Amino acid sequence: MYFNTHSGSIGHTALLESRILYPKRTQQCLQFFYKMNGSPQDKLVIWIRTDDGSGNIRKVKKIHTIKGDEDQNWKIAHVTLNANQKFRYVFQGIQGDNTTSSGGILLDDISLTETPCPNAVWVVRNFTEILRSTTKGDFIYSPRFYSPEGYGYGVSLYPHGSQNSTHKGYANIRFHMCSGENDVVLEWPALNRQVTITVLDQDPDIKLRMSLSRSFTTLSSHVIKSMNNISQWERPSVVGKFDPSCKCHRSLDYGWSRFISHSQLKRSFLKNDDLTLFVDFEDISHLNKTEVPIKISELQSQTFPMEWNRIAVQNRGNAKDHFIQNINNPCSPSPCMNGGVCVIEEGQANCRCSSSQAFFYTGEQCESKQIHGNVLGILIGGGAGTVVLALAVLAILSK
Repeated sequence: MYFNTHSGSIGHTALLESRILYPKRTQQCLQFFYKMNGSPQDKLVIWIRTDDGSGNIRKVKKIHTIKGDEDQNWKIAHVTLNANQKFRYVFQGIQGDNTTSSGGILLDDISLTETPCPNAVWVVRNFTEILRSTTKGDFIYSPRFYSPEGYGYGVSLYPHGSQNSTHKGYANIRFHMCSGENDVVLEWPALNRQVTITVLDQDPDIKLRMSLSRSFTTLSSHVIKSMNNISQWERPSVVGKFDPSCKCHRSLDYGWSRFISHSQLKRSFLKNDDLTLFVDFEDISHLNKTEVPIKISELQSQTFPMEWNRIAVQNRGNAKDHFIQNINNPCSPSPCMNGGVCVIEEGQANCRCSSSQAFFYTGEQCESKQIHGNVLGILIGGGAGTVVLALAVLAILSK
């Protein structure tokens, strides 16, 4: 979409509206690229229209407003919609001062997903020039970002790998903590947080995108040996070094020496020579409390089928904490052949026979091998065709 704000009157409006969408979740992320090279007073407003209760999509709600600036580059934006009923999203371009405008508002590569929007976005511009002008060991820092909890963090990008890396032709991407205004009230060290870094595949067709993501969890085993094994995720003002670019302390990097190869970058990870990274820092400590305790009496009282030849019981010194198979188990040893699975149903052993694309097994012990009907038809058809072709050749030779 291109909305020209150079001509026309102040307040002139253009709309771009989606089709009716039916959400399956209550959170959606609207992603799009935009450029505003007109007046600084130009505006881009995102709305949603929802069901007004009568089945009509007429109820409107303003979601986000982007104002013009002096930056002439393409930028990426993410807007959370939170629609729980059928809706449309709407882009509204509003013309500002036409006397100071020589361009307009441009939109490109609009996509909608039912996932949370990324917490932080880092756009590395002119990446080809960065590759050309740097050598192994050189790096650049991202700005400081803040997680929803309030932790400061950043990313280090080594275009040709870190100094001690043994791999060539790879970009090294690493994560680090940054000191911030909330450090005095936060929990330190910052353990059980999941770090996810994604390099965005910027193919215009969302169905062809294959973005590259990697993640790790901050653990107590991540320590700095040179500092008496203090946690690497301790407060950055304690374990980090001061960086004047952000006026903050940055801790040691932790990440991957082969995050993405230079050959991969040529695919569709660069758009307008920009490399786009999504970074998330999420608390997952609640997952430590989701393990359900298992009682032996409950297991013994259930009559569900068990695949005995797929169960491995490890004796860790306390047999009552584990469910050990009964000595009279009819599936031990398994009577099933040809990869069949033995299950216990009503105290009797029954075989679940295996199957492949061409063959399947039958019988009480999966002892009989048969060919799928579609494969058999292909073989019969192929054989018949071969016979016909042979007869035709013989007829020609006999003449």
